[in-house]
Amino acid sequence: GGADEHALGRVALDHHAAGQLAIQQLWDLEHRRMALFCQSRNSIYQSEFKRGFLDALAQKGIKECDYDIIGNDPSGDEIVELLRRTEHRPTAVIAIEGGRAQHALMRARELGLKAPDDFSLMVFGRCAAPFQGQMLTYVDPCQEEIGRRAMELLMGLSEKADAGSPSRTLVSPTLVEGETCARCASKVKVEVASPPL
Repeated sequence: GGADEHALGRVALDHHAAGQLAIQQLWDLEHRRMALFCQSRNSIYQSEFKRGFLDALAQKGIKECDYDIIGNDPSGDEIVELLRRTEHRPTAVIAIEGGRAQHALMRARELGLKAPDDFSLMVFGRCAAPFQGQMLTYVDPCQEEIGRRAMELLMGLSEKADAGSPSRTLVSPTLVEGETCARCASKVKVEVASPPL
């Protein structure tokens, strides 16, 4: 139950850091107009990823008018409307979960667009298998590492596992480069505000 879980401690991915990692990678590729494709319903891990996404953009000085956050309901057309824009179209899209990324790729192809030629696409979630012959770039949630550390905690091998002193271990995400992200070719002019002190 919940009491036992608190007594043992907790091992989890740092979802906030995952959102920041995604933005940093795209920033390094010179993307300045980005979109996040995430659930609108309450989800703790997606909320934390979104918080990392927003914090990273704020640190870079990106204004609210230069990013989009849309729901990932596959029956919705928000991703199509986003990619169909002639102005203020994002040069990079981050999708939470591989299925949402695949949906974005399929809808983009219906519009004659493909990644990474027309936009970069990054996924949060492991995507080790190719989709339609293309390897996706993704932020790995490191489930094996989380499992390993949880087992150490359970077996009393972790240095942080202290009886009577529950620990909370956050695992850092990693980036796996595939074929759906590239340096931004668009000469988009985005006014970057001075980052907060």
